[in-house]
Amino acid sequence: MACELSSSLHYCYSYYKPNQKNASFYADEVEKYIHIYSQEKKFERFRYQVTLAKGKLPIEDFKNIVSIINTLDVPPTSPKCIASKYMIQVLYGHRIKDYKMVAQMCTMAIDKLNAQKGVYRSFYHFFWISRGVAQLALGEHKNADRAFTATEAYVHKRTANDFILKFYKAVNALHSADYQKAYNILASAKRCQFENIRQQFAIIEAYLYFLSRFNYLSLPKPFRLGKYLNETIKAQSDKQGSNIAILIAELLIYLSKDRAKFIDRIEAVANYSYRYLKDRETRRAKQFIQILCKIPRANFNPIALRRTAKRQIQYLENNPMWMGNNFAVEVIPFEKLLSMIMEQLQQKAA
Repeated sequence: MACELSSSLHYCYSYYKPNQKNASFYADEVEKYIHIYSQEKKFERFRYQVTLAKGKLPIEDFKNIVSIINTLDVPPTSPKCIASKYMIQVLYGHRIKDYKMVAQMCTMAIDKLNAQKGVYRSFYHFFWISRGVAQLALGEHKNADRAFTATEAYVHKRTANDFILKFYKAVNALHSADYQKAYNILASAKRCQFENIRQQFAIIEAYLYFLSRFNYLSLPKPFRLGKYLNETIKAQSDKQGSNIAILIAELLIYLSKDRAKFIDRIEAVANYSYRYLKDRETRRAKQFIQILCKIPRANFNPIALRRTAKRQIQYLENNPMWMGNNFAVEVIPFEKLLSMIMEQLQQKAA
């Protein structure tokens, strides 16, 4: 289309002698448009290459793409070019787990887009929620909550994006120990019609029930573990993703109410950990599960547990939490869960 328009105006320029000045002006404008259009297509091609890979693009290829886009001209009047460039850098930051970089890139992108007209709502949605997730990972819970609140202006109610936003808001509330707020968010998302997201809310509900067992909040209705496991049956197939949170919640509930069942379940969970949790992204989960498996060996004594699980505890303290794809997030940070467990074991030992 741009080429046809250019040819037409250049024809006018050469044919209409009396209008030579106007034709020349329009030809220059079309040349600028063609440059912007071609740059937009270049950026879009790289953005699609990154997003379609769904986190599986080799890291070296990703680095090369980032290097290339940093050399490309970004027309200052093209929101598409601006958004595409920063989107690629944000996705790269998530890939290398550099959340400070992600938050910085999102802030820069939002500032630049604010100076433009006709910016797509989806651009703002991407950068605000990405900034919130990065700040959640950094432990900046107040800033994350502000980012998630700003995201609300760019999502339609009862859509998948709306429920994904609620999920991250609930996780942020759990990480900041505002458990009642997390429950209120969960209650507002009960009618979620998207099965994969609904299962994530079921996982959060299980963690809230565990917290209620340890008297961190009071829930208005009973929780059924069997129903929870049935509701999350599909998510359990994601052996290195959602299934980690599902299993940990199950173990925590057993630990809080039935030590015999907790001991019975330990062996199967230990085998699962050995078989599936081999990637760098799942190493923290593996260490935490190993700590849970050592509780019976320590005779449910917190002092003995600290001694037998010293290496795993040090790993959690020295390696910060990572945020993964497809809801792969610690619903409650493992360090905080461990502190709760130690406190409860100490109370029962006394």
